[in-house]
Amino acid sequence: MPQPVDVSYAPGLTRIAVEYQNRQFIADQVLPPMPHSAKSGKFKSYSVYDVFGIEGGRIGPTSQADELDYDVSETPFAMDDFGIVGWVSQQAIDNAEAPVQPMQAMTRKVTNKVLLIRERRVAQAVLNTGNFATANKVDQAAFWATAANDVWSRLLAAMDLCAAPPNVLVLDIATFRALQKNASMLAAIKGTLATQFIEQAVGPGKTGAPMIPDSVFCPALAAALGIDRVLIGSAWFASSKKGQTLTKARVWDLPTATKGGAAFLRVAQDQIEDVVWGMQLMWKQPLRVLTWFDPNRGADGSTAIKVVETTKVVLVANDAGFLFYNTLAA
Repeated sequence: MPQPVDVSYAPGLTRIAVEYQNRQFIADQVLPPMPHSAKSGKFKSYSVYDVFGIEGGRIGPTSQADELDYDVSETPFAMDDFGIVGWVSQQAIDNAEAPVQPMQAMTRKVTNKVLLIRERRVAQAVLNTGNFATANKVDQAAFWATAANDVWSRLLAAMDLCAAPPNVLVLDIATFRALQKNASMLAAIKGTLATQFIEQAVGPGKTGAPMIPDSVFCPALAAALGIDRVLIGSAWFASSKKGQTLTKARVWDLPTATKGGAAFLRVAQDQIEDVVWGMQLMWKQPLRVLTWFDPNRGADGSTAIKVVETTKVVLVANDAGFLFYNTLAA
């Protein structure tokens, strides 16, 4: 008969998991986590008109002011549980040399795997053509692969088609590399109508060499577009099964956009009552760590470290974003 397991919530290890960061992961900047008090229920969203409409407002000598009446839509949801378990043997704990701490080290390893799964989950939502309005997606048929093509004009036109002004642009790393060499992008960022060569100063993103054209970097591109952030998806995941020859693929280059993709999105900032493309609903807290001891694992037993999250990617307004797909190949 299996022995009962005494599972405990580990606040110290939870803090390590929550504070852990992998700079390659951008999911939480693309779709910010939004806490919710229940694992299932309904989330509220607001219509584009109610947020941006300015009808009325004039008050006559004896008339009443126009009333604000938000049309709130409620959409049902049910969050899913995700988690990974790592084991630390009691021998490893007993024989660890200071400052080596096996429990904390395993927490970071497991957290990284949970966050990688989150990264792929968000990327799959963003690069799915079915998650955008019909007029808010376009097959680029490798247009971005040619440095002389006017990608800049297409970016500007797409921004104006979004129902709410986008504040984030997310691209896979291969598409971003193509933009770094695109003539229209270089010209737009340098404030000219044609490409030019300039002597660069020494500093972040500068070569210090004369007669080398500026490259397109995230802060400069965001400033030129008038948005908050440009985010580059560069993380890898193993597309092969364990035990097979390792095959890697880019997290932000998925089956629905395997030839490059980029998306403008309106994401939540400080305003809760806002029109946004989507978000990650989170129950309880972003991550939590549970532990228990199993005397049957190893010579002296082992301790389990399970990192768990309860979450759901929800789409709010599919016209508050714009997707370019097949940016690099037809």
